[in-house]
Amino acid sequence: MSSPTIPEEILEAFQKQFGFALLIKGTAGTGKTTLALEILSRAKNPIYISTRVSPEFLYEQFPWVADFLNPSNIYDATQTYFPTITQTQTQRFKVFKYSDVPNFIEIIFEHFQGVEEPTIVIDSWNAVIGYRLPQDVQEEKFSNLITELVRKTNIKLVLVAENPEISFLDYLVDGVIITHDLRVENRRARVMELLKMRSIPIKQPYYTYTLDSGRFKLFPLYKFQFPSILLKPEPLPDPHKDFISTGILDLDTVFGGGLRKGSVYLFEVAHGVGDGYLNFIIPLFTNQLNSGRGVILILPEGYSAKSFNLVQENFVDREQFLKQFISFERLNESQKPEEKSYIQPLNNRIDITFQQIWEKAKNLKNNNFGPIVYFLGLDKLENTYEEMEIIRALSDHMAHIKGSEGDITVILAREGQNLIDKISHMADNHWKVRLLNKALVIYGVQPESEFWLVANDTSRGYVSLNLTPVV
Repeated sequence: MSSPTIPEEILEAFQKQFGFALLIKGTAGTGKTTLALEILSRAKNPIYISTRVSPEFLYEQFPWVADFLNPSNIYDATQTYFPTITQTQTQRFKVFKYSDVPNFIEIIFEHFQGVEEPTIVIDSWNAVIGYRLPQDVQEEKFSNLITELVRKTNIKLVLVAENPEISFLDYLVDGVIITHDLRVENRRARVMELLKMRSIPIKQPYYTYTLDSGRFKLFPLYKFQFPSILLKPEPLPDPHKDFISTGILDLDTVFGGGLRKGSVYLFEVAHGVGDGYLNFIIPLFTNQLNSGRGVILILPEGYSAKSFNLVQENFVDREQFLKQFISFERLNESQKPEEKSYIQPLNNRIDITFQQIWEKAKNLKNNNFGPIVYFLGLDKLENTYEEMEIIRALSDHMAHIKGSEGDITVILAREGQNLIDKISHMADNHWKVRLLNKALVIYGVQPESEFWLVANDTSRGYVSLNLTPVV
């Protein structure tokens, strides 16, 4: 499922029948112009007025605007005394000359008053205010004039401003958006703030967004989704002989080629993520099983092998599942499994449990189901065994897989668990998923990486993800 480019609140405001003035402001490089252009791409009659740079640079910097913005709807109001070659020879763009700021407003509304449903972007408003504002005209009165004209003419107006501080204009316009470029956990986080939307309920005041590929793309509230129509996926080939695929093409790329054989991955889930981590785990298990390889796991608390089987049977043949899937669980006396069951009991001693796990892995490999992916829920281990016993057992297990034929271990931990720091130092990789303004992100703790935004992709009938860098 693709993510929206702009918030629903803006779409709702610009679909109303009356005029609306929106102020987009922020420091340089935060994507204000990109957002304004995304709004124009939805407009019936888009008009772009450039007061800072020549319009030629618009097509150079944002080539995608050519799909909806004709040169005839781009106005050059840069007030340069040296017209560019493009202007003088081809006359692609209309030149907007004005004597002072009130004259600028007069020209705009006389020119566009008869245009049907125009959406006008003035980029930037600071350049207009800073040009020949008469001494007897205060900026507050001038700003009040333009917002009143918007309401009377039903024009949709977008003002792009460079100053993120609160000004008198904030109180006059109908909507105010601030774009922020922040550092969160020493990583770039782009945050859009909906400060004001007159007569429009603000459902979410903060959104995480990215400017990847020169487009403005926001990521709203993340929800774990299952496909409406379920299909068995073809296994994703391993990217390299030294790696196995995660089952998610984008994640293979982010991980530098997939999961490296003989490695241990700590996968930490922050508070509030809920079942969001399943969108990473289900494709891994599905791809591993459909590739004819084994999975041995100790599921996290709250999940059983039987409930997990109900999920996997939608994407994996049951015969494959029973042959290649083994889950170790806490069982009571009445739940003793059959010898060949895919559900096995956790022993009271963790060293014996891992010996049994390795024995099951050996049997799977003897049946050509290797290499094996081990998946260990740290909360289940912490609730069953002593902490020092867990550290010793995991240390032995890590040494065991280093000498294996390409086996991989994924340890799932929940933020705040006691053993995370110790295991992070033992693991080869430490990745974490968290919410950032309700959007789901994944990032590397070790090796360190920037944030990657996560979007569900259920378009092909199975669980998958698309990852987009925050740039």
